[in-house]
Amino acid sequence: MINLNKCSEAKFKPEECQQAAVCSMLGSASDNKKQTLYPDRPDVHLISTFSFAHVSEHSFGSTTCDSGLYAGCMTAPCSIDENGLTTCQCPTFTGPYQVGQRSKRLNELGLGCDISPNVWSAANRITPPLQ
Repeated sequence: MINLNKCSEAKFKPEECQQAAVCSMLGSASDNKKQTLYPDRPDVHLISTFSFAHVSEHSFGSTTCDSGLYAGCMTAPCSIDENGLTTCQCPTFTGPYQVGQRSKRLNELGLGCDISPNVWSAANRITPPLQ
Protein backbone atom coordinates (compact mmCIF):
# COMPACT_ATOMS: atom_id res chain seq x y z
CA MET A 1 0.00 0.00 0.00
CA ILE A 2 2.90 2.33 0.69
CA ASN A 3 4.28 1.66 -2.80
CA LEU A 4 0.81 2.12 -4.32
CA ASN A 5 0.61 5.58 -2.77
CA LYS A 6 4.01 6.49 -4.24
CA CYS A 7 2.84 5.25 -7.65
CA SER A 8 -0.53 7.00 -7.71
CA GLU A 9 -1.04 9.61 -10.41
CA ALA A 10 -1.50 12.36 -7.83
CA LYS A 11 1.73 11.59 -5.97
CA PHE A 12 3.84 9.79 -8.60
CA LYS A 13 7.46 9.56 -7.49
CA PRO A 14 9.31 7.60 -10.21
CA GLU A 15 12.46 7.32 -8.11
CA GLU A 16 10.46 5.56 -5.35
CA CYS A 17 7.79 3.74 -7.38
CA GLN A 18 8.88 0.15 -7.88
CA GLN A 19 7.03 -2.78 -9.38
CA ALA A 20 7.48 -6.02 -7.45
CA ALA A 21 9.83 -8.40 -9.27
CA VAL A 22 7.14 -11.12 -9.23
CA CYS A 23 4.85 -9.00 -11.46
CA SER A 24 6.88 -9.83 -14.57
CA MET A 25 6.22 -13.54 -13.91
CA LEU A 26 2.42 -13.37 -13.59
CA GLY A 27 1.52 -13.24 -17.26
CA SER A 28 -1.27 -11.23 -18.81
CA ALA A 29 -4.64 -12.47 -20.03
CA SER A 30 -5.18 -9.29 -22.10
CA ASP A 31 -1.83 -9.73 -23.90
CA ASN A 32 -2.10 -13.55 -24.00
CA LYS A 33 1.25 -13.68 -22.18
CA LYS A 34 1.77 -16.96 -20.27
CA GLN A 35 2.80 -16.97 -16.63
CA THR A 36 6.37 -17.99 -15.78
CA LEU A 37 6.10 -18.13 -11.98
CA TYR A 38 5.29 -21.86 -12.10
CA PRO A 39 7.22 -23.02 -15.20
CA ASP A 40 6.92 -26.73 -14.36
CA ARG A 41 3.15 -26.58 -13.81
CA PRO A 42 1.23 -26.72 -17.13
CA ASP A 43 -2.01 -26.97 -15.12
CA VAL A 44 -1.51 -23.42 -13.78
CA HIS A 45 -3.60 -21.12 -15.96
CA LEU A 46 -3.92 -18.17 -13.60
CA ILE A 47 -2.13 -16.74 -10.58
CA SER A 48 -3.97 -15.19 -7.67
CA THR A 49 -3.14 -11.51 -7.21
CA PHE A 50 -4.49 -8.40 -5.47
CA SER A 51 -6.68 -5.95 -7.33
CA PHE A 52 -8.89 -2.92 -6.72
CA ALA A 53 -11.17 -4.11 -9.56
CA HIS A 54 -14.30 -4.49 -7.39
CA VAL A 55 -13.57 -1.88 -4.74
CA SER A 56 -16.89 -0.14 -5.49
CA GLU A 57 -18.78 -3.28 -4.38
CA HIS A 58 -16.35 -4.37 -1.66
CA SER A 59 -14.77 -1.37 0.01
CA PHE A 60 -11.14 -1.65 0.93
CA GLY A 61 -10.12 -1.54 4.57
CA SER A 62 -8.55 -3.66 7.27
CA THR A 63 -9.87 -5.65 10.20
CA THR A 64 -7.44 -7.36 12.56
CA CYS A 65 -8.24 -10.89 13.66
CA ASP A 66 -6.43 -12.09 16.79
CA SER A 67 -5.88 -15.66 15.65
CA GLY A 68 -7.32 -18.31 13.41
CA LEU A 69 -6.97 -20.19 10.17
CA TYR A 70 -6.59 -18.08 7.02
CA ALA A 71 -5.47 -18.63 3.44
CA GLY A 72 -2.51 -16.79 1.96
CA CYS A 73 -3.62 -16.64 -1.68
CA MET A 74 -1.25 -13.97 -3.01
CA THR A 75 0.59 -15.57 -5.97
CA ALA A 76 -1.13 -18.94 -5.46
CA PRO A 77 -1.35 -21.16 -8.55
CA CYS A 78 -4.86 -21.48 -10.02
CA SER A 79 -6.42 -23.73 -12.63
CA ILE A 80 -9.62 -23.53 -14.65
CA ASP A 81 -11.92 -26.53 -15.08
CA GLU A 82 -14.05 -27.43 -18.12
CA ASN A 83 -16.93 -25.29 -16.74
CA GLY A 84 -14.73 -22.20 -16.39
CA LEU A 85 -14.55 -22.44 -12.60
CA THR A 86 -11.25 -21.40 -11.05
CA THR A 87 -9.60 -23.22 -8.18
CA CYS A 88 -6.55 -21.78 -6.43
CA GLN A 89 -4.15 -23.75 -4.26
CA CYS A 90 -3.70 -21.33 -1.38
CA PRO A 91 -1.51 -22.32 1.57
CA THR A 92 -3.17 -21.94 4.96
CA PHE A 93 -1.73 -20.50 8.15
CA THR A 94 -2.87 -20.21 11.76
CA GLY A 95 -2.18 -17.04 13.69
CA PRO A 96 -3.07 -13.35 13.71
CA TYR A 97 -4.14 -11.86 10.37
CA GLN A 98 -5.91 -8.95 8.71
CA VAL A 99 -9.00 -9.15 6.50
CA GLY A 100 -9.16 -6.58 3.67
CA GLN A 101 -12.51 -5.12 4.80
CA ARG A 102 -13.42 -2.56 7.44
CA SER A 103 -14.98 -4.13 10.56
CA LYS A 104 -18.08 -1.93 10.12
CA ARG A 105 -18.66 -3.43 6.66
CA LEU A 106 -18.11 -6.96 7.96
CA ASN A 107 -20.72 -6.32 10.67
CA GLU A 108 -23.18 -5.03 8.05
CA LEU A 109 -22.71 -8.28 6.14
CA GLY A 110 -23.06 -10.38 9.29
CA LEU A 111 -19.44 -11.52 9.03
CA GLY A 112 -16.49 -11.56 11.37
CA CYS A 113 -13.10 -13.18 11.65
CA ASP A 114 -14.57 -16.67 11.91
CA ILE A 115 -16.42 -17.63 8.74
CA SER A 116 -16.24 -21.42 9.32
CA PRO A 117 -16.23 -23.72 7.49
CA ASN A 118 -14.64 -21.23 5.06
CA VAL A 119 -11.56 -19.13 5.68
CA TRP A 120 -10.57 -15.63 4.63
CA SER A 121 -7.96 -14.98 2.00
CA ALA A 122 -5.91 -12.71 4.21
CA ALA A 123 -2.42 -11.72 5.30
CA ASN A 124 -0.50 -11.00 8.44
CA ARG A 125 1.21 -7.63 8.33
CA ILE A 126 4.37 -7.90 10.36
CA THR A 127 5.76 -4.62 11.61
CA PRO A 128 9.55 -4.63 11.34
CA PRO A 129 11.42 -3.81 14.56
CA LEU A 130 12.72 -0.29 14.94
CA GLN A 131 16.36 -0.02 14.01
